Amino acid sequence: AEREVLEQERFFSKNFYAMDTETNGLRYHEPLQIAIVLYVDGEEVDRYSEYFKAEHGSTERALEIHGLTKKKLAELKAKRFKLKQSLVLLKFLMKRESLPIVAINVEHDRDKVLKPALTKAGTGSVILEDNRWRCAQ
Repeated sequence: AEREVLEQERFFSKNFYAMDTETNGLRYHEPLQIAIVLYVDGEEVDRYSEYFKAEHGSTERALEIHGLTKKKLAELKAKRFKLKQSLVLLKFLMKRESLPIVAINVEHDRDKVLKPALTKAGTGSVILEDNRWRCAQ
């Protein structure tokens, strides 16, 4: 059993999704950007990166971190995170549904940003089972 665990750890060290989000701040946690990279055998094989408009403005601190002003988001042709966008995101994460999703701050990215955004968009967040997530730190 220990050998199987080690082999699985080696596999997942080269095969995973890496994800990060930018939001309008810790008050609303609305996604402004969701970026996910799929790695297979240690190589980037696919990428999802989209910008979104939030219902609420960004806090000063959030703007200091990401610089995604309303004007910049308009230039990037950001859309509201709605059903269509959530389905595209979920389809991307299901390409390799057995692979872990790695994030620096799992509790924030998964629980405060993605799950509420998916639920609000109408798709729910069942697909984001807690056991797929790994903290990068």
